[in-house]
Amino acid sequence: MTYEDYKQFQQATSTPEGFTSAAHFKDGIWGNLPKLCLPSCIVDKKSNAISLDNETLNVLIAVLCIQRDETLKHRSTPEGATAIVKADRKALMQITGMSKNLVSNGLKSLEEAGYIAKIRGRDKLEQFAATQCILLNPITHSELLTHSDSKLLHANGLHYFTIPACIFGKQSNKTPATSAFVAMTNQERRLYIALTWLATQNKSSEFATTGTQLKTLTGLPDRAFKKSLEGLETKKLVWNSDSARTLHNLTIILRNPLTEELIGENRFDRNSRNNRENWYSNNPKGGLKKADFRLSSKDAETLFLEFLGERGESAQREGNEEFKFCCPFHADSTPSCNFNPTKGCFHCFAKQCNERGTTYKLLKKLSGGNGQEAIKRIARAKGMEIEYSDPDSKAVAVYNYIDQFQTLKKQVLRLPNDDAGNRQFRQRSLAPFGWIYKTSGVKPILFNRWFIEFADTVLITEGEKDAVTVTELALQGRNGMAFGTTSGGADSWNPVLAKDLRCRRVVILPDNDEAGKRYADEVEESLRAEGIEYRRASFHGTGAKDVTEYMETHSTEDLVRLIGVDWVRVPDGGTLFAPCNESAMMAGRSLACASIGV
Repeated sequence: MTYEDYKQFQQATSTPEGFTSAAHFKDGIWGNLPKLCLPSCIVDKKSNAISLDNETLNVLIAVLCIQRDETLKHRSTPEGATAIVKADRKALMQITGMSKNLVSNGLKSLEEAGYIAKIRGRDKLEQFAATQCILLNPITHSELLTHSDSKLLHANGLHYFTIPACIFGKQSNKTPATSAFVAMTNQERRLYIALTWLATQNKSSEFATTGTQLKTLTGLPDRAFKKSLEGLETKKLVWNSDSARTLHNLTIILRNPLTEELIGENRFDRNSRNNRENWYSNNPKGGLKKADFRLSSKDAETLFLEFLGERGESAQREGNEEFKFCCPFHADSTPSCNFNPTKGCFHCFAKQCNERGTTYKLLKKLSGGNGQEAIKRIARAKGMEIEYSDPDSKAVAVYNYIDQFQTLKKQVLRLPNDDAGNRQFRQRSLAPFGWIYKTSGVKPILFNRWFIEFADTVLITEGEKDAVTVTELALQGRNGMAFGTTSGGADSWNPVLAKDLRCRRVVILPDNDEAGKRYADEVEESLRAEGIEYRRASFHGTGAKDVTEYMETHSTEDLVRLIGVDWVRVPDGGTLFAPCNESAMMAGRSLACASIGV
């Protein structure tokens, strides 16, 4: 690979469109939404039905919600202590929407069912304001022990399933969000809990079920079940995508309560401007807040017809609040796609297509795949002024770790130094729902791994900035360009990385400090184990801490001579002569690397 090839690839991958612009995933439940864990044992194994009545179930959810919030608020909670919840009655009433008498009944039933044990000895007036209770294992009736994060049930060996915690957020007493827990009827809550439990059982946010199974799980009669399912679909919490639209066989897909997107089929768009999470609107209390792009059925219908009209197309109104039109996802000569603005979903029933999704996905496609255009049109329809905020605006540099198959495995973001002058970094990797700021599941990978495929000489540095510095010099190896690489910081080397350097010459360029020496020693040991030819250079005595500082006061030719003119050449491919005073150059190369390790 030539330097021109390298720069062309770098330019292509410096924008979100450089890689596959949208990575398609289909395996996460709830994605990066905050979650509330509920014990799976609320469903009786023998009857396969939820064993708690509505009042008890609501109070259990509220108690666990309070416990989760308190744990996240006070992360210094010691592990292994008895899990005690201060069940504030006002908070319980706000979460459940129940009266104080119903809350009291629910607490009493919850204690009888073995989920909690009240701490007695409080006077009646104070007892109503807040009841302290110990959380119990409903199977063994033993006390639950505290844990440092929100996974209390898992830490105590209880099987659990999850529901999105955002449905319990602070709501306006007058107009709570339609997707809020408090805005649901008891029957809708019961059905929603049953559906989330089934999603965990099926290990997918999309699953097939039947009306009979759901009526058994919830104990709802036919009419109440039908009304509850319709209510959850209208609230855009779930969607029954089954083409027959009967209550016998159903295909349920859970939805994100905040964005109304289908959870089961997320498309993460690396173009941050196509991500609604990065757009903000004015906050009445001052400043900015994340823009809410959820559409009313009227606005959804209006925009849909506008977009269709701009394409010179039209839609036929059906009797069930749906529109039938030619599908934009395939060459459709006869209308085969249905759109329901009330439920905010569309579905193409053509066998060769079967595309489906939400209002936003449809509007984006109708606008020619331009997510930013769809976002701005939605905002205009809602009378909302929006402003884009770059999520990486604070990053000084972003380093892509691309494997040998040109797949982006992770990114390292270099942030401004802290007040003490220490360097700061953040790492992130791709998950089904987008970026997550951890890389625990990513296998060890070398920076510039993709370019190493084309290199016969590799220069290992401590840190991505130095690897970029030496790569940009366009030094030449025996046959082609030499590339800089690194595993990251001084403590990041993994011996398995040496396997990717086989059949190559390796130059180690560590930082000129103790941490750099340790890093180089670890690299050297693994290279020897793999029988790899290597050389180790040193910046001792040059006045530079690393190769980037070295190049600020030295020339490319100086670095070539420091490494060795017999190993690397200047960018034009020419070979330099060794300096007349070879011993002077040896002062800049450690004794250990004056020889070649094999």
